Amino acid sequence: MEVIGRLSMVLPEQRGEGARGPWVTRTFVIDTEEQFSHKIAFSLFGEDRVTMLNSLRIGETVRVTFIIDSREYVDRNGVTRWSTDCRCSRIETFATPNATPQNPYNQPQQPMQQPQAMQQPAQPQMQQVQQPQPQVQYQQPPAQTQSMGGTIEQAPMPDDEDDLPF
Repeated sequence: MEVIGRLSMVLPEQRGEGARGPWVTRTFVIDTEEQFSHKIAFSLFGEDRVTMLNSLRIGETVRVTFIIDSREYVDRNGVTRWSTDCRCSRIETFATPNATPQNPYNQPQQPMQQPQAMQQPAQPQMQQVQQPQPQVQYQQPPAQTQSMGGTIEQAPMPDDEDDLPF
């Protein structure tokens, strides 16, 4: 998965010693740039990944590639709980859409011409057309009842045509 946002916080490294040797982890937070901004915390595990943060500055727009990992654990009271972690696998700086464009082909840039005054196109007049409403008449098929003897009889029809309850 990928997400783009501004780097807002980098927490200190945490180091430890495990059965397989020393380990290091670091957490950073980004703010997504959506209508309703979200803060997302990502973790980096391992010396090679932790060093990816060294070249980034707070406030810089980054693209983060990550996986979501959930683990089940039992707390001190014996209750089973879940922990979810966003594990970062790659961080790249991301050019914002407002940034000035680069000239990758080293071609001379031509100055922009001033636009000439544009006339507003005339607004079309809207006419309301009233379309006739279709008249739909429904007919109810005659109800049939079966008598005890096995013959089919027609149930009497109500006198008024509008048998709707409303």
